[in-house]
Amino acid sequence: MYQLFKKVRVTNKAYYDELKTITPDKNKNTTNKDFGMIEVVELPKEFKSLQFSSPQPEYKRAMKYLNSRNISIDDVIKFNIGYCEDGPFRERIIIPSYDNKHTLNYFVGRSANENPFKYKNPTISKNIVGFDSYIDWKNPIILVEGVFDAIAIKHNVIPLFGKSLPKLLRERISEYRPDHIYVCLDSDALNDAIKIAWHFIKNGIENVYIIEMSVGDDPSSIGYHKMWETIKQARPINQFTLMAMSI
Repeated sequence: MYQLFKKVRVTNKAYYDELKTITPDKNKNTTNKDFGMIEVVELPKEFKSLQFSSPQPEYKRAMKYLNSRNISIDDVIKFNIGYCEDGPFRERIIIPSYDNKHTLNYFVGRSANENPFKYKNPTISKNIVGFDSYIDWKNPIILVEGVFDAIAIKHNVIPLFGKSLPKLLRERISEYRPDHIYVCLDSDALNDAIKIAWHFIKNGIENVYIIEMSVGDDPSSIGYHKMWETIKQARPINQFTLMAMSI
């Protein structure tokens, strides 16, 4: 239901507050064990959606940072991006990830100021499929390092929350076997991209691509249009080209 509201651009906060009283909380992932609810991950209790404007300086600071990363209000609504005015995640932008049942499976807290600790994330396993709720496995998928890279590319893109391939993601790809897989990590992670691509090739996935970034570049800094031009021009690799890239 939340996804439907976002899709039709309902912006009246009262509707969301009413909806919370009649539907399960999808921003909290829990497991039922012996009829007891064990909390796994939930958004900070101070979380506020950035789609609702506020005069508070934390809101303005968060929106200024997102504008500097070319993130639009449409992106804010689509990915349910929020922020915190106080609490452990004060002055951080919160970017949630939801699984294929639209239930929270992770979130990233990115500082909106000069905090030397840029990221503050939940201390849970990253063995998930990032942005799973937006993935269509019948179409090509793109793998990137972080959430801002994923938001920049926008379509059918999975953030790894790092440079390695989570077990659950390997299993999901093995199950659905998408026709094309693009591995697009930062310029300092070419060896990691090669390892990921090699895993797919040796498991019989033919159309695997590595998008090589120039030094200092990443999808977030390059932007949507240039990234998609690069993706469309990419050529599939094989074990021989991987060996050449490894030299």
